[in-house]
Amino acid sequence: LMADKSSVNLMYTCLLMKYCFSFIFSIFSPQQSLFTLSVFAVTLLAPAGWIMHHIPVYRQRPRPQP
Repeated sequence: LMADKSSVNLMYTCLLMKYCFSFIFSIFSPQQSLFTLSVFAVTLLAPAGWIMHHIPVYRQRPRPQP
C-alpha cells in the first residue's frame, strides 16, 4: 500500500517530534519543562495580545500624509 507524500511527511514529523520531546523530557524535569514552555508561550502570546487589544486605537489614528 503506497502512502501519499503528505502523509509520509506527517509521519516523519510526528516521529521527529516524539524523539525531540522524549530527549527534552529526559534532560529536564517535568516542572522545568512546564516552566520553560509557559515562559515560551507568554513570550509569544503577550505581544500578540497587546497588539490585538490596541487595534481599535490604531484604526482611529489619522493616516500620515505622504
